[in-house]
Amino acid sequence: VALSPWKAIISWRSLRRGPDRRFDRSTILVISLFLTLLALVVVISGFAWSWRFGPDLVWIGGFGDAVIGWHWMLGLGLWAPLLVHVARRWPRPRSTDFTGRRSALKLAALTGAGLAGWQFAEALARLRADPDQPRAVTGSRCLAPFAGNAMPVTLSLGERELHIDPAMWRLQIVIDGMATEVTYARLLALPATELEATLDCTSGWYSPQRWRGVLLSDLLAAVSAHPGPTAVRLIGQSGYNTLLAGDSARDLLLATHLGNEPLATWHGFPVRAVAPACRGWQWVKWLARVEIIG
Repeated sequence: VALSPWKAIISWRSLRRGPDRRFDRSTILVISLFLTLLALVVVISGFAWSWRFGPDLVWIGGFGDAVIGWHWMLGLGLWAPLLVHVARRWPRPRSTDFTGRRSALKLAALTGAGLAGWQFAEALARLRADPDQPRAVTGSRCLAPFAGNAMPVTLSLGERELHIDPAMWRLQIVIDGMATEVTYARLLALPATELEATLDCTSGWYSPQRWRGVLLSDLLAAVSAHPGPTAVRLIGQSGYNTLLAGDSARDLLLATHLGNEPLATWHGFPVRAVAPACRGWQWVKWLARVEIIG
C-alpha cells in the first residue's frame, strides 16, 4: 500500500504511451493491467475482511468466508502475472540501487510507512472487532463456540449432493495393502472418547467444540495388532484426501458426534476426522478410507 502512489505514477506514464504494433509491448500491457486489477481486489478484500466494512449481520455466514476465500485464492493467483510482468518490465539493477544514499533513504521511508500502516490497520481492526468473536493468531474469528451442529459449514463443489446411508456405509482401514471394513454400528459399539478441539477454518473462522468418537489408535487395536501409525492418509467420500503425520496421526479422532448430537450431514455424517493440531481443511469429512503408513 505504501508503494502504491509511487507505482501509480510509473504505471500512468506507461499507460499514456498506450499499446503499439509491438506484440510484446501490447501483450505485457494487458497482463500488467490484469495484475493491477487482481492486486486491487486482493488488497481491498483483505481490508474489508480485517475491518468488517458494513453491518455485522453481513459478515455472519457465507459472506465473510467468501471474502477471505477469494482474498487468498486471488493472492496465490497473483504470482503468474507478477512473474511475467517482472521478467519483462523490471530494468536491470545498478549497484547504486542498493548502495546509494538516496536509495537507502527511500527504502527507510517506505519501510517506516509500511510499519505505520500496519499498526494503523491493526488498531482499526481491534477497534471494529466484536468482543463475542475474538480473533485467533491465524486471523480467524470465533463463531458458534460449543454450539454443536449449529457450527458454520464449509462445503466444496459437489459436496452438497452427498447423502450417505449409515446402514450401507463402510470405513476401510488399509494396512500394508490389506483392507478391513468397519460398519457404522461397530464403530459406535467401540469405547468412545470425548475431547474439546478447535476447528480453525482457512476461510476465516474458528469454533471450539466438544467432539465424541473413536480414537484411531483404539480402532486399530480392535481390528488389528498394528502398534500405531507414523502417518495416515484420510480419504473422504467426495474424493478429498489429506496426509497427517506424527502426533497428528496418532491423536486422530474419528468423530461420530458433535456436542451431544450425531454429526449433521454437512458436518461429515457419519464420520469425520478431528485432528486437534491441524487446520480445518485437514479434518476430512464423510470419511471412507484410512490408509495406515508406517
